[in-house]
Amino acid sequence: MKKADDRPHFMEGYVAASDNELVQEIYRRSDENTRLNKSKAARVEFHTTVRYIEKYLTSDSRILDIGAGAGEYSLYFSRRGYDVSALELSENNIRTFKSKLASDDQLSIVQGN
Repeated sequence: MKKADDRPHFMEGYVAASDNELVQEIYRRSDENTRLNKSKAARVEFHTTVRYIEKYLTSDSRILDIGAGAGEYSLYFSRRGYDVSALELSENNIRTFKSKLASDDQLSIVQGN
């Protein structure tokens, strides 16, 4: 009987022509949108990270979120009044991030590496 540890990695057998192609495929196969919301442990990660970041912020801080994923941190800080710029490589994550934007959200999202 196979144990969970014996399962192949979800990217096993995939050969990418470039790092960019590999990143795009990884985020087509995984759900970054729910990663920080799928469990109590995931929420602890989110709140712990926020707490540590907030220790270093001042009221006029500007935030550059490199590897913004589906936007959880960028949206959190933007909606608290910080000037946020988000950089994300995955097209899927950018699409998901933009779908969460409210009409009054003011942050910039750039796709890039």
